[in-house]
Amino acid sequence: MDHGPMRIRLCRNADLPAVQTLLADSPQASPWALADGSGYHSLIAEADGEIIGFAMARVVCVGEAELLNVAILPPWRRRGVAERLIRQALLFSPGDWFLEVREGNTAAIQLYEKIGFFMIGKRPAYYADTGEHAIVMTLRAC
Repeated sequence: MDHGPMRIRLCRNADLPAVQTLLADSPQASPWALADGSGYHSLIAEADGEIIGFAMARVVCVGEAELLNVAILPPWRRRGVAERLIRQALLFSPGDWFLEVREGNTAAIQLYEKIGFFMIGKRPAYYADTGEHAIVMTLRAC
């Protein structure tokens, strides 16, 4: 599938219906209600006017932030979209970043490790929808 160039930008209210659809098509993503994301730093990846990816982060306090959600449309997976979104999100706040990822989501874990995140713990039965454990990862962003 040939697509035009991708760009990353801040999420706008008008993007929310497309983001909700994207999240519904991404079972590995966190099942956030969009209202839960108000006030967070949300990024959109788009190509040819279509939203193809989404990332949400928040600053917890000075020097600490969390990557809360990443979702990519299936035809765009494994094409660098998630990596670009995450690297852009890391610019929101220098310091320590944290995330939780489903233990069985090996593709995401490998991507996070490629970016520089590493495992610091596990949360048993963290995901209510499946009872799956969460891997807790961290990264020091400059």
